[in-house]
Order: sequence, then structure tokens, then C-alpha cells
Amino acid sequence: MFEFFPIGTYRSSHDGRMIRANAALVRLNGYATEEELLLSFNDVARQWYVDPTRRDEFMKCIERDDHVVDFVSEIHRHKTRERIWVKEHAHVLRDAAGNVVFYEGTVEDITERRHMEQELANLAFNDALTRLPNRRLLLEKMAHAMRISKRQNSYGAVLFIDLNQFKLLNDTQGHEAGDQLLIEVAHRLKRVTRDTDTVARLGGDEFVVLLEYLGADRAQATEHAALAAKNMDQALTEEYVLGEVRHQGSASIGIALFLGDEQAPEQIIKNADAAMYKVKRRRAVS
Repeated sequence: MFEFFPIGTYRSSHDGRMIRANAALVRLNGYATEEELLLSFNDVARQWYVDPTRRDEFMKCIERDDHVVDFVSEIHRHKTRERIWVKEHAHVLRDAAGNVVFYEGTVEDITERRHMEQELANLAFNDALTRLPNRRLLLEKMAHAMRISKRQNSYGAVLFIDLNQFKLLNDTQGHEAGDQLLIEVAHRLKRVTRDTDTVARLGGDEFVVLLEYLGADRAQATEHAALAAKNMDQALTEEYVLGEVRHQGSASIGIALFLGDEQAPEQIIKNADAAMYKVKRRRAVS
């Protein structure tokens, strides 16, 4: 029964020497035979964990409680060094005097499940098309930025970006060209912003850039934000090559400064949106 259990199962001695392992554990570790695993495991056990401190955490838990439940770690397959995720359950067998005789446990490969969980988390906080932060994640980052702004007395800014002629492109060239444009816009915005800035997509052709650490002087912060907007505008007006389609785009950008957390993140976005519409109206008139 032990040999055919679908989850990796083992028994090791008090000094960590592997005594018994089933076929599932052999496969999980990347060894060809059970004998090879039993001979080699003790030598490479400390190299198993991608983060070596996880082994120490595991041993402390099992020595304290005599069992470990659902201990999740990223490990290496010993032979291939491929990284996988496992969930381990283990317990201690002691003699009458309380000395450790054996460790027994199971090791389950949860790599696919872990990747699915990460993908679901990405979908919850990132735009599926551009992989940029979505509104939900943007609001969280803004709340954090506003706390830092208050603590450091340093201005931040939100830039609301709306693409001009986007609907026309979608209507005349199709949604595939429109999607390619949005992806390219995301790349260009990332290219002209700092690592400390956040580029997000709200939906449709609307993007937001969160600028932090603009300093305590409002005039200088305004100047920095305006320069950032100018760089973005220049990047977004360069010609786009979307497969067989060439597109000359442009954008309208509104700016809203903030200092501290007196206004809610949503209100600051609305302020930047209103500023963007003023820019769009001026362009329509001129």
C-alpha cells in the first residue's frame, strides 16, 4: 500500500538518513530508483530547499510539536535542479524514553496548483491584456503612496491618460489592432517612467501613472509632473506599427497633485480625469 500511494511518502532515521521511500517520492525528487534516492538523500537534503532556512524552520516545527502540517516550500529536484513547490506533512515517532526514532511524512507536488493560485492573484490585481496593475491594485498603491507622502511631506501626482483616436482605430482596423496598441502603450509608458512610479490601466484606453517622491515644494513637484507628462506624450505620439497597420496616435494627459492623505485615492483620480478632459477640450478647439 505504501509503495503505491500517489503522494510521496518516506520514513527517515533520527539523524535524517532516508530509510524508506515510495515510488512517488522517487519521481518527485528526480531519481531513477528508490535505492539511489535512499543512498543520496542524506547528502543532498540541505540542498533540497531553494531557501535553506526553510529546512531549519521545518525541523524546529517538528521538534517543538512532534508534527508539521501543510508545510509549503519551494524545492529543487535533486537531479535536474528544476524548481517545484511541495506541501509536506510529517510527524515524529519516539521511544518510551522520548527519544526520536523515526520521522515519517508525505510530500506532495503542488507546483501546478501554486501556479494557478498565482495566476488567479495576477488576474485579481493586474490587467489581463497589458499585465499592468488594474484599478484595484492602483488604489492600494495610491493609499500606500499617500501615507508615505504624509510622513515625508513629499508631493505625489496622478497622471490620467486617455488615448486620442483609439475608437477610430478599433472601428476601422479591428479590436486586434486596438489590443496591440494598448500593449504597446503600456510598454512605452513603462519605458519613460521611473522604477518608483506605477503605470496602471483602468480599462478601455484609459491609463494612470502614479508618481511619488516629487519633493516638498509644490512648484517643483508641479514641474516634475509636467515634465513626466511631456515625456509620456512624446512617447505616445511616435508612430505605432501594429502588424500590417501603421497608426499615428496621441494622448490627452491630466495631472492632479496630492500631499498626504486628505483626499481619497478615487477623488484624486477624478481630479486627474477632470484635468485630462480640459486638455482634450483645448486640443479640440485648437
